[in-house]
Amino acid sequence: MSELKELSWEVQESVQPLPFEELERRGVRRRRRRRLAVAGVGAIGVATVAVVAALLPLGNPTGSEQPPVTGPTTPIVVDKAAESLVRGPARLQEVIFASPTSWVATWDGSAYPKMRYAAVLSRDGVRTTTPVRDMWFSALKIGDDPVAVVGPKGDGDQKDPSWAQALMVRLTAHGKVEKKLRWAAPTTTFGPNEVLTYEVIHEHVPLILNPDDGTLRELEIPGKNFLSAPVQDSTGRWWLMGDKQNKQGQIFWTDDGGRNWNRSAADPDEGIGGIGVSDNGNTAIAFGIGDSENVTLKQSTDHGKTWTTSDPRERTWSRPPVALNDGSVVLLDKEKVVRLDGSLLATAPKDSVELRGGDSLLYTTIQNRDGLTTGIATSTDLGKTWKTFMPR
Repeated sequence: MSELKELSWEVQESVQPLPFEELERRGVRRRRRRRLAVAGVGAIGVATVAVVAALLPLGNPTGSEQPPVTGPTTPIVVDKAAESLVRGPARLQEVIFASPTSWVATWDGSAYPKMRYAAVLSRDGVRTTTPVRDMWFSALKIGDDPVAVVGPKGDGDQKDPSWAQALMVRLTAHGKVEKKLRWAAPTTTFGPNEVLTYEVIHEHVPLILNPDDGTLRELEIPGKNFLSAPVQDSTGRWWLMGDKQNKQGQIFWTDDGGRNWNRSAADPDEGIGGIGVSDNGNTAIAFGIGDSENVTLKQSTDHGKTWTTSDPRERTWSRPPVALNDGSVVLLDKEKVVRLDGSLLATAPKDSVELRGGDSLLYTTIQNRDGLTTGIATSTDLGKTWKTFMPR
């Protein structure tokens, strides 16, 4: 019986090879906000469409045109209902870049009668979509792979029937992978091949995603009620923020999958905030969230060995500031990209509202007066030049 059960999970994984690999073999054929998930799933179908590449330009001035296609486009199967959603009534929810040429964008159609969600994934010029679901997708990355994950609608416990709709969609160098997800018991440790994610089921509950066996389980750190914002650097270290009863915000990091945790107080009087980490892990910047408009930032430039605290400053960003490998920190201040000391680094596009990324790529969300995202601006030269596109 156990062998049959394991086999049932194995056959639920679907890998769609990239078209050029298929041609080679057969010569023919050819991815804070609080959200409420409500019922209603659109019809799901598939259709073959031409790839829309979203490769980042180099050294071009600010503009609104689509980034250019590099090389010939390649057909890949996408979901017809998802295409209709993202090109029609849905609103852009979040974009995560896995590399300068790889991203995942999640789309929210919950403001319309049929409340549906989908995601678009693009990797090195190859584009695809997720199926439509009635639960939001979370965007994350695994190496250079863009990934979209949707969890169950209910409480997410073992008996929740909506696990049948839980899904991971991953766009790899070898093609599109769809894997159904299943519940696993909470643990305090995780493996080197597993990924920490956030807000898939509940806010302030980090989850451990095993992309190989398709399990999703809660990460527990003893003594902490709220945890958020997990981020991994290139050394394999995972960082996150945590607190107990919205007090005594702390920075946590582990090098061995949660067996041992290091920690530093973000601010004894402030609750959970956010953390930004440079790709090499050398620079980390964190803040808590208190009742005042001013916050203090805590920074390390030696991979967490020592920390310094900044003077209180107005919080003008919606996400943690961007940490760079050289120890510097940049943030968006009224459409200006500035260093932590206030010196001007670059000018962001008009109506930019947040800054993300790192040394190889900075990107910002552009919103209109109604708070709707109208584009994503990207820069590969620390803000000197920008390119704007809509990731759909």
